[in-house]
Amino acid sequence: MHTLSTFKKKLETFSPIPQSEFDTLVRKLGKPKVLEAREELRFEHGWPHRSYLVAEGWACTVKQLNNGSRQILDIAIAGDIIGARGMLLRNVNYCGQLLTPSIVYELSSRTIFDLLDSAPRLAAALMWSLSRDDAILIEHFISIGRRTAAERVLHFFLELKHRLQLIGKCNGNSYACPLSQGHIADALGLTPAHLNRVIRDLREDGILNVKDGTVEILDPVRAAALCGHDPRYLDHQPIGAEGRKRAGC
Repeated sequence: MHTLSTFKKKLETFSPIPQSEFDTLVRKLGKPKVLEAREELRFEHGWPHRSYLVAEGWACTVKQLNNGSRQILDIAIAGDIIGARGMLLRNVNYCGQLLTPSIVYELSSRTIFDLLDSAPRLAAALMWSLSRDDAILIEHFISIGRRTAAERVLHFFLELKHRLQLIGKCNGNSYACPLSQGHIADALGLTPAHLNRVIRDLREDGILNVKDGTVEILDPVRAAALCGHDPRYLDHQPIGAEGRKRAGC
């Protein structure tokens, strides 16, 4: 399978992408990089800003604090772009890190702006993807600021389920998840010990099971009700011809 097929599948949730426009992007991206877990992805200062398209694997954006702790800002899976939020900033106050062996493409801000002229439908789909990333980030802020520990955990794993379903990497209510408890704790503002207790309690209540790199939502209806998860913010329903017309596609 072409390493960019997952990315194209995700974008076409917004609107069909003409093959000629997608071929333009492929030419501009060049060759992918095959990297190992824990490698850092640096976003260049100044112009052109560098972001990354994750073709395969898992990554995150992270802010390292002076006291040695860190906050994982968001999790990227196959088909996601990380680092693009800072494309017009002279300095970026976070970095990227690979969580698994991954295939990534460098995506410069110059390439994104060039696509506005050469591939307008693809550019519109990219803007949709970045807008969706902001919607996800807002929910993460709400989780850390207002949701209980159990609500944070359930919302996080339900969101991942819907995101993985979109790209064909979820089997019903279960999916492979390579994140360690440390990663999840740093994303949710919890200690690993607290996270472990919450996951244990949710398993005993028959709601969620996380074991050996697999997440299973045992009772998805109850899980969604307990944390108030409404997946409409992920915007996974095709917008249709009228919506594309409003978006200028």
